[in-house]
Amino acid sequence: MREVVAGVADSQPVFLSTSEKERALVELARAEAQVAELKARVLAACDDVAAEHGARDVAAWLAHATQADPRATRADLHLARALERRPWVAAGMRDGVVAVAQARVIVDAVEDLPPSSDRSWPSRRSGRWWSTPPHIPRES
Repeated sequence: MREVVAGVADSQPVFLSTSEKERALVELARAEAQVAELKARVLAACDDVAAEHGARDVAAWLAHATQADPRATRADLHLARALERRPWVAAGMRDGVVAVAQARVIVDAVEDLPPSSDRSWPSRRSGRWWSTPPHIPRES
């Protein structure tokens, strides 16, 4: 992935047409979602990395290894674990149609639903989950 980015790093957007700039922005946003989903899958599978280095969790290790903000890496790990429980959100990210911020809101909202809510509906549907949601009954 880094080789692909390096290959276009010196590109000058100022020379692109307006429509090319529009397309580039949309495609970059989609690629960001796809890379974030891939990173989340890897993060969710890296408890052994944390154990190998004596870190509390992989988020703590990653923050140290990359000099990243520990709050950001913990948020990424939280999202990674939530995506394991909500594969339909991960699929949207993998398709490039659900951004990271949207995924965070979706998984937090679904996890905050009352226990009587039907949380499994996307996995039962054929087609894409973001088309038309079913009726979720409200508690009286």
